[in-house]
Amino acid sequence: MPPDPAPRRGLRGWITSLLELIYVVFRGDYPATRGVITITLLFYLAESYYGGVLAPEAMIRLGALNADRVIDHHEYYRILCPLFLHYGPLHLGLNMLAFLQLGTLTEQLYGSMRMILFFLVSGTCASLASLWLTAPTMAGSVGASGAIMGLAGVILGLGFYGQGPLRKRIYDWVGRALLRGVIATFALGLVIWLVLPVVDNAAHLGGFVAGLALAALFRNPNQPAHRHTRGWTGVCIALTGLSWGTMAADGGQAVQAMHTQRAEQCEAELASVDAHPIEVSYLLACAVESWHSAGQ
Repeated sequence: MPPDPAPRRGLRGWITSLLELIYVVFRGDYPATRGVITITLLFYLAESYYGGVLAPEAMIRLGALNADRVIDHHEYYRILCPLFLHYGPLHLGLNMLAFLQLGTLTEQLYGSMRMILFFLVSGTCASLASLWLTAPTMAGSVGASGAIMGLAGVILGLGFYGQGPLRKRIYDWVGRALLRGVIATFALGLVIWLVLPVVDNAAHLGGFVAGLALAALFRNPNQPAHRHTRGWTGVCIALTGLSWGTMAADGGQAVQAMHTQRAEQCEAELASVDAHPIEVSYLLACAVESWHSAGQ
């Protein structure tokens, strides 16, 4: 159990509470939350190994969400793998900070099994919403924020229309602050997207709506998990493991295909432009480098 919520104010109190929460999680009280964080950190190390967290090759190699690769090449492992990938330490740190708080609260309320189910289902819905509503990029979309927004939706849904004695307590304890945080996340994401489209707002929306729907299905967290819940959790975990295995086997081919596609695009642009020396030189270098990276 987490330490008693003694009143603490200011940055120092917040940091102290955060460190205590980290200690509780990695001491062993929240195995599902600890497991997701550990796997995410391992993926981050793999990103560095394959070329750096900002390299498109690393993201494509490890399963970033890319509509062309999913729809045209049937690389369905890209629906689940992005939940554990992040662009840089700031992206990773912010998402893990939010997950540390929402994951432990969800796990305390619903148990480890249902927290994992909520995380994976919300993340899947976030990826599907991104595929449907977002224009594809070469590097793809990554991040656990859609799944984290799903956990926020679960907790808010429990505070709004849940059953049992926890409903009012959840709303009084965290409901208002969490709702403000969700609204701020969507507002900030929209503002950033208007300036530079680097935030996947569709994934945030898909995960949050999925979380609200899950709260409607699981209105009473005190009720023991049904056998169907255990079965679906096992299916989600198995599909996640299968996604990792498929990514490990096919990710290298996807990187090669990405370089080939880029080389062909550069050659097509080279054939269509006027003979401007700078532009021709750039496109020629782009094509040569891409063909070389593709091994051709």
